[in-house]
Amino acid sequence: MDVILRKSQNVVNEFQPLTLICDLMVLHPFSMINWISNGNTELSKGRYCSPEIDSTKDYNMSCRTHRQYNLTINNVTRKNHGDIWYCREDHFLESQSNDVEIQVKGTPDDASDDAIVTETKNETITQTDNTVTTKSYMALKGNTALIGTSLYCKASNDILPSFVEVTHPRTQFVTAYEDKIVYFECVTSSGYPASSITWYKLTNESEVITSADASITSEMKDRTI
Repeated sequence: MDVILRKSQNVVNEFQPLTLICDLMVLHPFSMINWISNGNTELSKGRYCSPEIDSTKDYNMSCRTHRQYNLTINNVTRKNHGDIWYCREDHFLESQSNDVEIQVKGTPDDASDDAIVTETKNETITQTDNTVTTKSYMALKGNTALIGTSLYCKASNDILPSFVEVTHPRTQFVTAYEDKIVYFECVTSSGYPASSITWYKLTNESEVITSADASITSEMKDRTI
């Protein structure tokens, strides 16, 4: 491969930085490096290699040599667990790297949960071009244990990542009423084959998977009660 991506460490503790290292197998003084996470281009930079560090709130970009470009995720959280990254050089190699998956230490695959999941329903809608959109619905019964709980969804597909959006409620912060049902809807972009949707909720700092399948995960959108 012309471009290889590796991690500074295989597993990172939550709230710690993690550096992704993009190695170019062919030397060239000028490179156009793109950093892609879950199918979305997070950062793009064309530059000659220099010791300067380009910083944003979430990332630091740097260059060690003409063959090594680094991206540091400043603060890895449990929501980054399972994210898929790759780098791509678009100036002379026009090649992308292998995928790497972010592993966050201490992120549980299952935990006890005091929020009541009363219903999860999934359906697929076939478009005129034979691509498929997936919708998923979740219903929670309101109780005081839900206060501060964050819910989010991820789209999964065996072949390509899908984009996903919480279409209901539209606001980030949601009001729930005691013993009343509050509904959530998550919708993927159209594609083929159909994507599946995984719902997560964070309650008392524990991550709980309420439904999950497939292998490639994409971006997530969250709502807080």
